[in-house]
Amino acid sequence: MRHPFLTAALGALCVGLTGAALPARAASGPVQEQEQAPPPATAAPDLAKITRDCFQAMKKHETDKLPAFFTDDAVFEADEVRIGGKDALRDLFEFDAVNQSQIDILDLKVEETTVVLRTSEVNETFRLLGIQADFAKTTVSFRDARIERIKVETTPEAQELFMDKFEPFSTWVGERHPEEFNRLLTGGYSAESAKLLLALLREWREKS
Repeated sequence: MRHPFLTAALGALCVGLTGAALPARAASGPVQEQEQAPPPATAAPDLAKITRDCFQAMKKHETDKLPAFFTDDAVFEADEVRIGGKDALRDLFEFDAVNQSQIDILDLKVEETTVVLRTSEVNETFRLLGIQADFAKTTVSFRDARIERIKVETTPEAQELFMDKFEPFSTWVGERHPEEFNRLLTGGYSAESAKLLLALLREWREKS
């Protein structure tokens, strides 16, 4: 897509070149100005396509490509979790890559500068906890054709199911591996924290 400022600059350049190329007219006759066509309108960004492309890159864990979809101050929100800035988002994407997260779009609707999705997710954490899938409403907000906010809202039933499945593990790891458990609680999202979480979940599964 051509940037509107570039379109305007090219339009001005074309006017200048056209004026210089006009043939000279006789002095006795009035000089008629040639009408210039207005510059072409800039097409609106296809927010549905951008959203699908972004979520496909998430599904393929193309962490080098994903930051280009987002504004520098982009925010990710999921229930009580809030992550801001491209660096933090990159860490989240790397966490998801290790966690083998697979998000599918079940439904999509564009509302002005916002795209509202219904999504499903499976990942290795859910599998080890005994959760088949998580369903959510995901709202993607745009600014200048880039994502400035993703908000994920899970149902109360899904939150309750997760806590029921997670509580036995958290009790076990808090007793057996208190230092590692504290690192999980305070370390945030990263590839390393995902590796630690999955290692503890697998040990819990083997020993419980």
